[in-house]
Amino acid sequence: MPRKITLIGAGNMGGAILTGLLNSQNFSSQSITISVHTESHAKNLEENLGVTTYTDNCQAVTEADLVILAVKPYQLDEVITEIKPHLKANCLLVSIATGYSLQQAEKDLGSQIKFARVMPNLPAQIGQGVSALAPNHNISADDLEFIQSVFATIGLVEIIAETQLDAITGLSGSSPALIFMMIEAMADAGVNKGLSRDQALKLASQAVAGSAAMISQENLHPEVLKDRVCTPAGTTIDLVRQAEKDNFRSTVQEAIIAAIDKSSSLS
Repeated sequence: MPRKITLIGAGNMGGAILTGLLNSQNFSSQSITISVHTESHAKNLEENLGVTTYTDNCQAVTEADLVILAVKPYQLDEVITEIKPHLKANCLLVSIATGYSLQQAEKDLGSQIKFARVMPNLPAQIGQGVSALAPNHNISADDLEFIQSVFATIGLVEIIAETQLDAITGLSGSSPALIFMMIEAMADAGVNKGLSRDQALKLASQAVAGSAAMISQENLHPEVLKDRVCTPAGTTIDLVRQAEKDNFRSTVQEAIIAAIDKSSSLS
């Protein structure tokens, strides 16, 4: 019998998870329940996607084997207090909110609670995300495999220790903003030299996407691929020289470290 999944919240990330589940052959709409704020939103989801919907969180979780808390951090305490008496025994809880620790979950929900933290990033919205998954000690191997299969519908899943979450929040959670800035800057350079904005953005974004794909598919160190592009006395080695002169690597590292430090301060 398929395990039942309840999503509390269907905003940007909750909606991405819902889309991933429905696009996967491993999950059916009949096994998915959504809890949202308004009757109109609930009706729209039910009619268009075939999922069960509620506007009452307590009703939504009563039959769930897995509850995904896709709410804002400031909403989390209230939602957990609300649903706690209505959870099935051995129900799995997953939170995608920052700053809510496994220790706090066990304090609020009891030491036997099966709880995991997951940190997805923005590209999850198109099924190309990275989700860092930190389970507590009550999560069994079978539980972990199930949670991993859910988040695999929106991209890569990396199982980690909770102590690594801040580093991953900065590295994969915040870095899309940095990459978007770099693509924009690359396109600006193209526009400066006469390309149209649309053309420049298309070329810049594909250059980044293709380069990332090469690292994954060829399993080579970025330095090896960089050297492959740099022909003697060519244009690319001049690009590298200028980037090094402007402390490009250090700037990227410091930006990521700043995001990691901020995440640590919020924990």
